Amino acid sequence: LGSIFLCEFVRRVVDSAAYNPSLQSLVVPAQYWRDPINPDLFLKNSIFLADLNNLKEDKSARYKEAMVRLDNFIMIKWASDTTIIPKESSHFGYYIHGQDNTTQPLQETDLYKEDWLGL
Repeated sequence: LGSIFLCEFVRRVVDSAAYNPSLQSLVVPAQYWRDPINPDLFLKNSIFLADLNNLKEDKSARYKEAMVRLDNFIMIKWASDTTIIPKESSHFGYYIHGQDNTTQPLQETDLYKEDWLGL
């Protein structure tokens, strides 16, 4: 129970600061923070990851064209990864919106089904 409380406390601290524009400009890891509980906050305030992954409402054809032009694209995921959480995000998968327990593989995401990046 103690570790659950600690995790939620840390999430709230990160949530309160990670989307601050000054912090995102200065602290690179803040640009990678994707709040699984509040995806709208992520989409609205992310200055890097949401844009690069073409997750925002206005899609960039340029990003998709760049991916399609690649001759090779390699994604690596370590089975026991504890640095990238969830590890599925290294393959464009992520938590199902609104919770942080169950992940969704790339093939089940709108990003893939609606072909936002040419994957």
